[in-house]
Parts: sequence; structure tokens; C-alpha cells
Amino acid sequence: MSKLASMLVKHKEESKNWKECIGPKIEDKVPQNIAKGKVYPATPFMNGVFGVCIGRTLLNVDIMNRTCTCRGWQMLGIPCEHAAAVIISIGHNITDFVDDWYKYPM
Repeated sequence: MSKLASMLVKHKEESKNWKECIGPKIEDKVPQNIAKGKVYPATPFMNGVFGVCIGRTLLNVDIMNRTCTCRGWQMLGIPCEHAAAVIISIGHNITDFVDDWYKYPM
């Protein structure tokens, strides 16, 4: 139990050095998804749902429910490259769409 407590204290101290509100591992992953997503065209449908076309495949991204048909956003809690394409197209900051458990207060 003391080992776990010391690990938690160490992690908390390290998290005070984070540059953003998200951790450094996620901070590295988000720009990768942005770079991949910049090349995909996003088409608005209705009620916060967008279509992202990749070759012959159409993926649906729901901004309101934070879902994508690739399931990457739901599985990781950070916007996948398809969601990044949509977020960029509507002019929002992608870190606003990262799930709360990756952020500093959590």
C-alpha cells in the first residue's frame, strides 16, 4: 500500500510540470492526429454529425456525443484523426474534446 501511495504522490508531482491541461503522452498523440486529419475533407450533415471521406470510405463523426465510426475516439478518449479533421473544420481547439480523465485535475 505504501508503494502505491508513493507512486501516486510521484505522479501528482510530475503532473504539476505539465505544459497543458493534458498529460505529455496525450499531448504528443493529439498533434499526430491533427496532422493526419488535416488532409481529410469534413462534410456537415445534421445535429453535430459530420462525414469524413477517406478514399471510398465515409466515416461519421458525432461531435455532440464524441463518437466516430472508427471507434478510435470512444476507445482512447482522445479525438481520432477523423474527429480532428472535423474539429479543425469547425474552428475549435482539439484539447477541448479530450476526455476529462486525461486532464490535470483528474
